[in-house]
Amino acid sequence: MKKSIIIKSLTAILLIGGLILGFDGCKKTKSHTAQEPKTEDSTQVVDSLEATTPTEAPTSIRVFFDNSASMAGYLVKGKRDYNTLYNAIVALGRNYGNGVYAFTADLCCAPKGKTPQKGISYEQFKEMIDNAGIAAGSESLLNKIIGDIAEETKAHPNQLSIFFTDGIISGPAEKITADREYTTNHIEDLSGELSNAVRNKGLAASVYRFDKADFNGAYYSYDNKPKNMKGSRPIYVVALGSPKEIAKFKEWTESSEATNFQPSQVVHIGTKLPISSGLINPDQGIKNGVVEYKPSDINSKFDGLFTFKLPYSVFSDIYEKNYNFAALKDKVKVSIDGIEIPAVENDKNGNSFETVEAGQDGFIIKVRARALKNNAKMNVMIPYSQPEWIALYSTRDDRTSLSSDNTYMLDKFVGAIVNGISGDSKAETLFSQTVDLKKK
Repeated sequence: MKKSIIIKSLTAILLIGGLILGFDGCKKTKSHTAQEPKTEDSTQVVDSLEATTPTEAPTSIRVFFDNSASMAGYLVKGKRDYNTLYNAIVALGRNYGNGVYAFTADLCCAPKGKTPQKGISYEQFKEMIDNAGIAAGSESLLNKIIGDIAEETKAHPNQLSIFFTDGIISGPAEKITADREYTTNHIEDLSGELSNAVRNKGLAASVYRFDKADFNGAYYSYDNKPKNMKGSRPIYVVALGSPKEIAKFKEWTESSEATNFQPSQVVHIGTKLPISSGLINPDQGIKNGVVEYKPSDINSKFDGLFTFKLPYSVFSDIYEKNYNFAALKDKVKVSIDGIEIPAVENDKNGNSFETVEAGQDGFIIKVRARALKNNAKMNVMIPYSQPEWIALYSTRDDRTSLSSDNTYMLDKFVGAIVNGISGDSKAETLFSQTVDLKKK
């Protein structure tokens, strides 16, 4: 941030003076930006007004930390290992952007009657994590916290917001006290509220899971009854930002520079669903969404067969690198002129399709359209499915089994973010591309 500018050119000074007189009564307001590292000489000298043209603002990192009562077990005072938390914070503050990005942290909760601490510097926050400990506050409602973060992020397009949480959706404490099954009975309402909190804000997101963070304290099950637990628990990082910021952060997390930021699993919600392109036709080729064919070829040479390849790279903005992409081939659906055709077995018109793997980089969809006589529209669709790890680590009842792996209603938590950012009407579809089959 330039704190002052000395204009050396007399012409420039006169020009500015004229502008001030011409716009008498107008007032400038200062915009709030995160503090950047200071340089030895904060005074910049420019020789022309052209040098004052603003450039694109650099990324700023804003960490939001869920320090609610349910997180107290992660926050044992003076216990360095938190390693997972500590390493992730160091990676964000020191490694991402080579440590030059502005960094501030906010605590989301505070004891009753107190205000959550905000605007914490990187060095202060690292010290809190490393030595001093972080005091746990009262309850946290993820719907409200993430909604506030989304609004804050929307207002600052160059901000990357990072939210540390245990990822457990919960209703208000007083509601649960009156009805211990409140959260379970109202999970659709609660997840719907979370979806609404991130919807229509122009944001993308990534949800990272870290399998093991040290935990020693009271674990609150969904009925809000505490149970002592010592061991490790998963912790989650929700990254929110513009699609550009999320793509940049995703690229960094997959690079060798992110040595301290090592999540076990991740799902990205950075592409607007459904994905509407990606099919490759190696025989006839696809031009402007059209595949041209000769009826004679269809009836004889190809026996009504159209071959399409769908590369796995099409899904890279949504699923992590180690996702089981081959599982998607069993979810493919094909329709011709709005009528779904069966897989493998022909229908009464002799139409069918088959999907087979094609090495490590994609799969082949073979569409047999023997009854094709004129122009037609063929659609290939794949419904959205959450990565396997989300269902694997979700549990509906965390009262009796304190598994160190599972998280209560994790699928609802992640699904709510996916649905909210993608839009409910589209989130059920991962891929949908229509190709015009046009007779030559």
